Amino acid sequence: MKLIEWTSDLDTGFHDIDKQHQELVFHINKFYQANEAGDKERMSIVLFDLIASAHSHFEYEEKLMEDAHYPLVEPHRRVHQNFVNKLMDLHAKLHSGEDVSDELLTSLDGWLFRHIKINDKGYINSVNEAGVYHDSPDYAAQLAAQSQEYGEVGHEEAAAPTPQPEPAPEPVAPTLVFSLQDDAPKQPAPQPVEVKEEPKAPEPPPAPKPEVKKEEPRIRSWAGNYTD
Repeated sequence: MKLIEWTSDLDTGFHDIDKQHQELVFHINKFYQANEAGDKERMSIVLFDLIASAHSHFEYEEKLMEDAHYPLVEPHRRVHQNFVNKLMDLHAKLHSGEDVSDELLTSLDGWLFRHIKINDKGYINSVNEAGVYHDSPDYAAQLAAQSQEYGEVGHEEAAAPTPQPEPAPEPVAPTLVFSLQDDAPKQPAPQPVEVKEEPKAPEPPPAPKPEVKKEEPRIRSWAGNYTD
């Protein structure tokens, strides 16, 4: 069972805007189904996805209005902010255990139709006249990015977005490897220092030995006396 049926009178003529509005309808219906099943945890998750999609959609719309110099951009921005604040307040209450499903479904149902038929179609002419709108070929990629960041984003009734290549895996931080060897730059081995010997002083010449006078043998005469 669905709470909201998308009808052609909700079309703005802007492909990206209509796709984003259909995403909001998808999340509202998912919330309604979770409420019917009594799945509080699922309700909280879907409501979070709705808030994320609404915030992204509002930023997209406000940029178009600014580029077109739409005179009511500030009041429109306040309407967006009040709606997001209301959803965040209800999400906090739901997360704390309060039963806010009836209040939330009533707010979502009435607000979305009024906002699209009155507020959004009010700036379409200004944007068309300014020529600032161009169909974004990257919308499917934007939905894929939202899906990764916020969870389930998309709706089953709308045409499936063009498959986008998977983003490259994030680089893995290098693992620190500790080595048993010293990683500090090695200093060159010290070279042996050549020690120069001081020149030795010349040894003094040996002292001259005293000359020993050799005595001639004396000859003894026949008389018994020594003669030279």
